[in-house]
Amino acid sequence: MIIREMNLEDVFLLSEVIDKVGLQADIDRLTGKVKMNKLESLDDAKEIGKTAVVGIMVDLINKLVSGLHKAKSQVMQLISNLTGQNLDTVAKMNIRQIKEFFTELTSQEQFKDFFK
Repeated sequence: MIIREMNLEDVFLLSEVIDKVGLQADIDRLTGKVKMNKLESLDDAKEIGKTAVVGIMVDLINKLVSGLHKAKSQVMQLISNLTGQNLDTVAKMNIRQIKEFFTELTSQEQFKDFFK
């Protein structure tokens, strides 16, 4: 579905979406729930790490979904830019198409590099 790589304009749009939606994991809140006194072995550390990562991902997904309306025009423009479709076509995309777009976008190396 995506027809080109992200350029600087797309990066600015993505940054604006992240800012408007408020995508920032509350690391202190999530790590505060971790029981460090239960840390007795490497396996315990791995389990605590997995729990923290899952918590962070759930937190970010919840914030994205609940705040997406704040960045509606930026999200639509980003999809339009990267797929080559006009805004009217993007507005009529179904859930499967939207999921496909974001799955493809988040699997790209340059997208992953953006968050490093």
